[in-house]
Amino acid sequence: MIELVRRPRVLSIVAPVAALFFCSVAISSCGGDGDSATSELASWMPADSVVYIEGAIKPEGELADNVDQISNKLAGESLGDSLTTLLDDSGESDIDFETDVEPWLGESAALAVTADLSGYSTGNPLEMVSDTGSLDSSGEGKTDSTEVKLVVETTDSDAAQSYVDKDAAGRSDSTKGEYEGTAYTVSDSGSSVLGVSDDLLIAADSVAGFESMIDAHGGDSLADTDAFSDLADKAADGSLANLFATSAPVVDAVSGSGTTDESGSGAAGDSGGETGSGADPVYEALGIDPQNTGVLLSLIPGDNEISLQGVSNAGSEFVNGDPGALIETFPADTVFATGSDGVGANLRKIIDAVDEQGIEGALKPGELQKMIDEASGSGVDLNALIDSLETAGMFVSGNSVDSLGGALVVTSSDLKPLENSLALISTLISQSGDAQVRPLTGNVTGFSVRTPELPGRPVFVAIKGDRFVVAIGARAARQALGGGDSTLADSEAYQAAVSSLSGDGIDLFADPPALGKLIRDAAGRQPEAVKAVEVMNKFEYIGAGGSDEDGTFEFNLGLGN
Repeated sequence: MIELVRRPRVLSIVAPVAALFFCSVAISSCGGDGDSATSELASWMPADSVVYIEGAIKPEGELADNVDQISNKLAGESLGDSLTTLLDDSGESDIDFETDVEPWLGESAALAVTADLSGYSTGNPLEMVSDTGSLDSSGEGKTDSTEVKLVVETTDSDAAQSYVDKDAAGRSDSTKGEYEGTAYTVSDSGSSVLGVSDDLLIAADSVAGFESMIDAHGGDSLADTDAFSDLADKAADGSLANLFATSAPVVDAVSGSGTTDESGSGAAGDSGGETGSGADPVYEALGIDPQNTGVLLSLIPGDNEISLQGVSNAGSEFVNGDPGALIETFPADTVFATGSDGVGANLRKIIDAVDEQGIEGALKPGELQKMIDEASGSGVDLNALIDSLETAGMFVSGNSVDSLGGALVVTSSDLKPLENSLALISTLISQSGDAQVRPLTGNVTGFSVRTPELPGRPVFVAIKGDRFVVAIGARAARQALGGGDSTLADSEAYQAAVSSLSGDGIDLFADPPALGKLIRDAAGRQPEAVKAVEVMNKFEYIGAGGSDEDGTFEFNLGLGN
C-alpha cells in the first residue's frame, strides 16, 4: 500500500513526476482537451488493475485558467506554486524539476493500482483482511500486496533516461537490472523501480510490478478487457482526468476463481469454469454482468465548480427516478439530504430476481417470497406495502449539535397496511426497556418514544397523508410530515446544486458551510477541526444526481464567492 505516513511511497517511485501527476489529479488535473481514456497508456497496465487514472500534464487555455482559479480559492496560491512546494519536499535526491524533469514531460500520464485480493476467497473476515495485508491480526506485520504503477509520456526519451540515471546516482542503494530488453534501476530498498521504453517513463514500486507492466504490454492488459474497452471512449466532454474502476478483480476474489477469460476481464464462467459467487444468478436476473462491469469518472474543473461526472456499463433494470420533489420539502437548515425514487419497483425487482434464482448457500428459489407471504399473514401485508412504496429520502438538519435532528421519509400510494400495524408496534416497544411510548394526536397516526439515550429528543413514528416518517426530534418530525418552517426549495444553496446538475434530478445535497459549523460546534478549536471548517467554508454546495437514459451520474462541488 502507498506508505504516506513514513515516506510518500508514490513520490519515491518517480519523485517529481509522480508528485506532478497526483497534484494535478487532486486539484482537477493539469490540462487536457477532453479526450477519452486512451488504450495506449492502459496497455501497460495489468488486466487485473483495480483502479486506473489517466490525466493530461500540461494545462492550456481556459482549462488551465479554471484549474488555477480553483487552486487559488482552495489553497490561496496557483497550482504551479503548490506543485513547487510539493516537489521541494518530496525527494531525497538532487533532482531539479525545471532542469531534470520539465524538458522531457509529454502530454499525459497514467497510474494504476493493483492488489492481491485472493484473501477474499476465504469465509473468515479476519483471514480476508489479514491475507491482503490491510490488517494483520496476528501482529506478524505482513507486507501489503497493493502496488502502484505509473506511465508518463516523454518528448525526449534520452532526457528521461538521464533523469532516471541522475535520480539513481543520488541514492546510495541503487542497483540496475533488465527485463525483456528493458533496462531499469531499483532504489529505496526495492520500492522504486524506473525504466524508459517506447518514449515512456515506466515506474513501479517493486521489480515484480515493473515486470508485470512489460508483460501486460506484450500480452493481455487493462486495455484489452471488455469493461475498459466499453467505457474508454465515454469520458465527459472537457474532462481533464479520467478514473476507471472495475469490479472484475473483486468478483474473482470473492468467487475464489482467480481466473480470467481471453480478454483479461475475468469472465471465465461462460467457458464452464468454476467461477462466480452464489449471487451471480441474481446479478444475471437483474441484467448486471459483474465480471465485465466498470465505471468511468471524469474530473472537470469549471470557473466556480469541481464536477465529477461518471458513466457505468452495469446495465441494470433498476429505476432511477427523481426524488427532488421529496427532497425539496425538507427543512431549509438541512445539512445533508439524499433520496431515491422507484423504491417499491426496485425492491420488487430484487425480490423477483432472488426468488427466481435463489442465492447459493443462503436462499432457495421461491424461499424469499414465501417468507414475505408468511410475514404478511401475521398482521402487515408486506406485498401490498412493498408495491405501494414510491420515494424514500432522509435528511439531517440543525444549526448546532444541540438542535440536530433528522428523519427518514417514505412516500406511498397506500400506507393502510402499515398504519394498521402501528398499534402493535408501539405496544411491543413499550414493553421493552425504559422506553416511554405515547400515541400521537390530531390528524397524524403514530406514536413517540422517549428514551434515556436521547434526552429531549423523542423518536417519532408517524403517518400523515402519503408519508411514513421516522424522525428524531419534534421539529424534524413536524417538518418531515410537511408542516411548518421554510424548506430546501427556499434555499439558495440547494437551488444552486439543482441547477448545476444536467441529469434527471438531484439525489443528494449537502451544505458544506453548515457541516463545518457543526464540526466546529462539536470539536471546538481543535486544529484538525479548524482546518476542516476552513476548507468547507470555501464551498457553497454539494449536489449529485443521475440519469436513467444513458446511465450517467455526476457529483458537483460548488465554490463560494
